Amino acid sequence: MQSMFKNQHSPHIRMQQSERLTIAYLARNISDSTGMRIWRGVGDGARTQNVNLLWIAGGQLGHEAGTILYDLVTSEHVDGIVSWASSDHDDALSFYDRYLDIPLVSITLPLSGHPVVTVDNYPGMYELIAHMIEAHECRNIAFLRGPEHHHYAQERYRAYTDVLDEYGLP
Repeated sequence: MQSMFKNQHSPHIRMQQSERLTIAYLARNISDSTGMRIWRGVGDGARTQNVNLLWIAGGQLGHEAGTILYDLVTSEHVDGIVSWASSDHDDALSFYDRYLDIPLVSITLPLSGHPVVTVDNYPGMYELIAHMIEAHECRNIAFLRGPEHHHYAQERYRAYTDVLDEYGLP
């Protein structure tokens, strides 16, 4: 992690050898159980790597309300960014253009040119629906999809429809 977030992209290196790296964690909130698990994981990783961690909670990424807080994240203040933005729509992806000079890792949202940590939704949902059909003989399985433009909601729905097609169910 340290070598990945070395501030080599900044025109001025703010770090001395003895200083700790600082990582910004961008997330609209951590109020639900998923947010808390991700927050703990990012915090554990920062502790393990001996880096400072700033949590920047400026609301929905890419929306006007959080812009002021997110504008404070610059290469002068942080050495890298971890961002959790799984529900951003395509038009909000331009939000990340402001961080082109800072190494960035995305959690769940694929961003061109940046590493992403993803959840493998398709196989999990596929196995779940197949299990319901085979082990519990379910034949009428409802699916609550989630936001239409949410990448992982689309993956789960695709798995659901693929299993139903495979078993000849409507």
